This record gives sequence, C-alpha cells and structure tokens, in this order.
Amino acid sequence: SPYFSLLAHVPLTLLSPSSDPGGEYFGLFAEANFFPQVTRDIDPEPDNPSGSILVFNMGFDFTLLRNQSLYLVLQGGAQFAWYGGITDLNDGFGSMAGLSAGVYLGKGLTATLGSEVSFGTGGDRIYMNSLGLLIEF
Repeated sequence: SPYFSLLAHVPLTLLSPSSDPGGEYFGLFAEANFFPQVTRDIDPEPDNPSGSILVFNMGFDFTLLRNQSLYLVLQGGAQFAWYGGITDLNDGFGSMAGLSAGVYLGKGLTATLGSEVSFGTGGDRIYMNSLGLLIEF
C-alpha cells in the first residue's frame, strides 16, 4: 500500500572521530509513517480486513557515505505501530532497521530510495520501501 512519511534527523557531532570533528556520522532520527488504506487479503477474510496504519520510529542512524554526489545511511531503533482496528493486528512496540541511499541533486536536495523492516512479535515483519526527497537546511 502507498504511504506517506516524514523523517527528522539531528546529527550527533560529539561522536565524530577526532580526525573529522565536524563530521556527521552518527545521528538521532524520528519518523512518522501513515498508510491511508491497508487491506489484508487472507482466507478466510477477517471481520475487519482493512484500515489505516500509523507507525512511529525513533533511533540512531549512521552515515556510511555522504559527499557531493552520493548518500548512504543505516538506521536502527524502536517503533510503535497503531493498526487502526484491523482484525488480528495488535498495536504495540517493536524494533526496526533501515537503509537509505540517495543521489545529490544540488541546492541541498537529495533524491533517496529507502528500505525499512519492522520486527514484530512471533517473527512477524513488515517491509516498507520508499522514494523520497531529502531537504537539507
């Protein structure tokens, strides 16, 4: 299902190596994802097979590569998911991991392609792929 996402990142320059004290390697992030309509297609069909989903992520990220042409970031953290009353999905906390790659477009803009996985209880997982625009200011 298509979804909307908003992510904020704050660099932790205090954790930068002494060889590059101003480098933005480590950071904190917070993200909100909204899925307007998700429908479960399982058989037999549950009582309430569709609804909206809200997912909130928080955690640390590490910049693997960042220069005037490429961008690569690894994420890890905690997540809270609200499943809008969809049958057999329980709201709650879990962990998440993600990887984002991008190409610098100029003037503080980077086109990104990202992938995240959410780890639920009992081995359940949700995979999210995104196409985005990173705006630096």
